[in-house]
Amino acid sequence: MNHSSGLTAKQLEEYLYRSYTRLDGLWFVKTEERCGFDTALALDADVWRILPKIQARLLREQLGLSADGDGLARALTAKLTIDRYEFALAREDGRLALTLTRCPWHDLIVKSQRGHLAERIGGVICAIELPTFAREFGCAAGIPPAGCRLCADGSPCRFVFSPEVQCA
Repeated sequence: MNHSSGLTAKQLEEYLYRSYTRLDGLWFVKTEERCGFDTALALDADVWRILPKIQARLLREQLGLSADGDGLARALTAKLTIDRYEFALAREDGRLALTLTRCPWHDLIVKSQRGHLAERIGGVICAIELPTFAREFGCAAGIPPAGCRLCADGSPCRFVFSPEVQCA
């Protein structure tokens, strides 16, 4: 199906995905140039304290999801697929276990020859993004320990989501 832009749905998806990811990277680099790395990272963290809430609420609305563990599982699957992660999601003793084996953000940092900053950036942003997303479904997220992440040592990132209310 062609949109009024003349692009196919796949081309439109690619255009929007690349614009979204490039905007994030360009914004960070330009902020870093003007204000320094630490300020850029702090401002980026502020943004990632808000964006996952917006994404979670939008997916809940669009997919008609409940604010519980089942809704979280479906929303995470949608979000991570759209964002082009490679992942596995499983239920373990009433909790959701998420294993990320490929992270597109990490790939972009490495591709831009800033891999030496990946662990520092990931250590801040990843501790915010998915836990913030999960709270919109009444769940808390345990984050991967330092040094045990794709951005640190290449290990898959593992998040475990457990109930704040009921996440089973």
